Amino acid sequence: MLVTVIALWTSAQKSDGLAQGSFYIHIDSVNQFAWTIVPVLAVILIKFFWGLVDDYFRLLQPYISLAGGSASARSSICVDYVSTVEGWIIIKSILRRHYILAAVAILSVANEVLVTAMGGKCFRSNRRIPLALILCT
Repeated sequence: MLVTVIALWTSAQKSDGLAQGSFYIHIDSVNQFAWTIVPVLAVILIKFFWGLVDDYFRLLQPYISLAGGSASARSSICVDYVSTVEGWIIIKSILRRHYILAAVAILSVANEVLVTAMGGKCFRSNRRIPLALILCT
């Protein structure tokens, strides 16, 4: 997909836009695409890979505590972070003094907010939408 975007952008640079039949895309549209869609795709990829890190830490934190030595079963093996809700895991891990997991969970929540914010960036427009159109949808 990246190769296609680069090829389209290069072609648009040479001819001041892309033309196909009666449909014409001006160079500004290509630049707008490059500055809106590409960052969103990058953030989604980061979210995917950070999700792997988050899952890894949620799964292994009880065993890391157990391997540390003097950990009770209640603060190590009996703790379930895998099925805990995103926001609650931060509080739960801080109360149990699992600070690295808390930091990973904070970054996971921040990543969710970033993906949502970047997704809204794609559809932002300076045009006014008629109220009737909003009410009908």
